[in-house]
Amino acid sequence: MIVCICKSVSHHAIRAALESSALTFDELQFEFGVATCCGKCKETVYDLLSACDSRTNVARHISAGVSRLCYTNAKQRPKANSYKAEE
Repeated sequence: MIVCICKSVSHHAIRAALESSALTFDELQFEFGVATCCGKCKETVYDLLSACDSRTNVARHISAGVSRLCYTNAKQRPKANSYKAEE
């Protein structure tokens, strides 16, 4: 899908840039020229930036081993070897 008609920038190009490095809106404007002409794509660019940032933060937490969801679930579940066979 084309995000910026004025500069002919697709959502694939923006997502690829966001996934390869942590870009800000200003950096996307500089690199692609989005939201510099008519401005109609500004909201969509912010949406893509927000969606990518959310996924990146989740991935960072999981890779660092500090995901609250994982931590909470681990505390609630008993360890695999904690059950003793009844004799």
